[in-house]
Amino acid sequence: MARAVSSVRIKSLKAYTVEEAAEVVRVTEQTIRAWIKQGLPAMTEKRPTLILGWALKGFHEQLRKKRRRPLQDGEFFCLHCKEPRTPVAGVVEYQRLSDAHGQLRGFCSACEGICVRIISRRDLPKWADLLDAGTNDRRTA
Repeated sequence: MARAVSSVRIKSLKAYTVEEAAEVVRVTEQTIRAWIKQGLPAMTEKRPTLILGWALKGFHEQLRKKRRRPLQDGEFFCLHCKEPRTPVAGVVEYQRLSDAHGQLRGFCSACEGICVRIISRRDLPKWADLLDAGTNDRRTA
C-alpha cells in the first residue's frame, strides 16, 4: 500500500536537490523527476537540479487537491482501489460509530474489497433503500 505523501515537512524557504526533496516528502527520486516533467518548477540549468521549497509545497498541494473530490450519491470509497466505487448488488451494512455518525460498509464492485462511507445518523433514512436491498442486511442502531 502506498504511503501518504506529506507536505508538512517541506521548508518553504529552503532549496532542495532531487534527492533531498524525495527524502523530505518520502517518495522516490523518480517521482520527483516525474513531477518536474509534469510542471514542478525547478532550476535545471546547472547541476544539481534545485527545487525551491515553496514551489514543491505548492505543487504537492495542487496534486492533492486534484485527486480529492466528494463522493457522489451511491458512491463509497474502496479501501483497496483508493477510488470511489458502488457497492456490489447494494449489499451494505450500517455500523454505529458514535451518537451522531455511522459507517456504511459494503464490497467493491471492481475488486470485491471493502468500501466505506461515513454518514450522519440523521441521513440514515436516505440510505434505507440501499440497506434494505441487501440480503445480508445487518443494521445496528
